[in-house]
Amino acid sequence: MWNHLRYDGTTVEAKSRSGEWTVELLDLNDPQLKEVRKTILKTIDATISEILRARKVLQQLKQVATTINASSGFLEEIEDHRLSIERMETQLGMLTGKIYEEE
Repeated sequence: MWNHLRYDGTTVEAKSRSGEWTVELLDLNDPQLKEVRKTILKTIDATISEILRARKVLQQLKQVATTINASSGFLEEIEDHRLSIERMETQLGMLTGKIYEEE
């Protein structure tokens, strides 16, 4: 379908006659569908922001752990935080088709 359709924000645009037919037949630019796409895009942006914030916190936790004699409980919390970030990245990747990894 990528030969026939493209997104411009929340609007589906036809790139060919087949695309025009598909947009019309499936009513791809129905206002409710466009609202769903808008919500999905906002969710993706919010998730990316949360991942970036969580990565910063993780870095700070790691720095603290290296400057103190961190207890095993503290190290476990750092690992839990890392796993939470990994889950968010996986879920985001499933939604967007992209791989998000720690930089």
